[in-house]
Amino acid sequence: MDVSKKIVGQKIQKIIYSEVNNNKGEFYFDGFDTFDFAINIQMQNDFWWHLAWKDDDFFEFGKGLYQKNSHLSLDIIKSWEANNRWIDVLNSSIIDFKISHIDKAKLIPSLIEISFENGKKIKILIAEELNAYNSIPFGLKYDFNGRIYVIHNLDILKEIEV
Repeated sequence: MDVSKKIVGQKIQKIIYSEVNNNKGEFYFDGFDTFDFAINIQMQNDFWWHLAWKDDDFFEFGKGLYQKNSHLSLDIIKSWEANNRWIDVLNSSIIDFKISHIDKAKLIPSLIEISFENGKKIKILIAEELNAYNSIPFGLKYDFNGRIYVIHNLDILKEIEV
């Protein structure tokens, strides 16, 4: 599925993060955000895309708004708008959009890189563990479980290659 044509050249209108079993709706750290179920992004042209934990028990990239899977009831999923975390890029058009996968069939994403016309970049990474101290353990990998990390401060990643 080539959705980049619906994304490149557009501005982001809304961002929704989703977490399982959390009542607060806040997983923000210095330079990155973390949560475990889904990120849904609505573009200026009303096109929705997502990175989400799907019915097959791994993360998938897709189009549309994705709010729940068949393994979880909607009442245990907490979703909240995260536009304030993306404020530096909301009024800037996307100029480049790339997806890296862990498999040769390109079904399971590991990294999404978004570049904006104002020079800012955001990476959405699926990994097993990051922490709130601006350090990322070596051996970033993802074996069908993990969390979604939205990296706003790319200096966090300069020690390792993803």
